[in-house]
Amino acid sequence: MRLEPKEIEQVCAVIESFMGETRAELRLYGSRVDDTLKGGDIDLVIVFSTELERRAFSVAPHVIVAALKQKLGERKIDLSLISKEDELKPFWALALQNSIVLCSYPHASHSRS
Repeated sequence: MRLEPKEIEQVCAVIESFMGETRAELRLYGSRVDDTLKGGDIDLVIVFSTELERRAFSVAPHVIVAALKQKLGERKIDLSLISKEDELKPFWALALQNSIVLCSYPHASHSRS
């Protein structure tokens, strides 16, 4: 994984500040998961436990991305919001196949796979 431990802590803390008691996971997917590649944007997805929780989440992704950029500096960051049900859709099934869970909410247990 091509994120430093300090960057993971910062990302998880920023996301946690928006989550409240919402049940979700933050995952890294895409090129940053592959240690053999260089460059690339930071592809993040918040996977909510249910579609209802995703719909109830009132923070727009661009607001979270702006907060992440304040913490990490000006970098290309993509953030998507999906529910567990969306994991079955072809794009997400493929994208999440090699994803890494960075944190789980509401308890920010940081895991590094």
